[in-house]
Amino acid sequence: MTRQQKLFNLFMEQNYQQLLRQLPRRDMLHAAYVTVYHIRRRVVPTNDNFRRLMEEAYNKKMSREVNHAMHFILPDSVFWILQDENPDDEDLDDRVDARLNKDTAELSLADLSDGDISRIVSFLRKRYNQSDVTVFNLAMKKRFTIAQIAEVTYQKKKDISRLLEKMGNDIRNNYRPINKR
Repeated sequence: MTRQQKLFNLFMEQNYQQLLRQLPRRDMLHAAYVTVYHIRRRVVPTNDNFRRLMEEAYNKKMSREVNHAMHFILPDSVFWILQDENPDDEDLDDRVDARLNKDTAELSLADLSDGDISRIVSFLRKRYNQSDVTVFNLAMKKRFTIAQIAEVTYQKKKDISRLLEKMGNDIRNNYRPINKR
């Protein structure tokens, strides 16, 4: 065990509970610990440096998991209705029921190649402005919640929800993938 690893272990003993509150996914926190523990480059062993390395490793692990989890069905508008909604909202049940009763074809991202996804984004770029396409990318590729998108783009949550629903419907109703021979 190197001196850096010993100091890192001491840091973890002293700061584990605080890190667990800050980085709540315990499995990702432990994976980040292993990554930082085995780091080969020399680091000035300060609490700030160890905390920064842990946050970077944690975020990288989370990003990899999100990318792996991209094998999901494109969320229907019900997803966006339920996302960040107030559960006491009186007309929420009516909107969800109405949307669930609609028959919609679903696209699975797992079935799409990188080229297919690029063509969907190109399709959207022809119909929407760049800021709208950015909202789509944040929602679908980065898996941001509506609240996070609103914070980043300074738009209202209801406007983002409507935009994503409109784009989803547009993709389902108007996008025609190129048939491969």
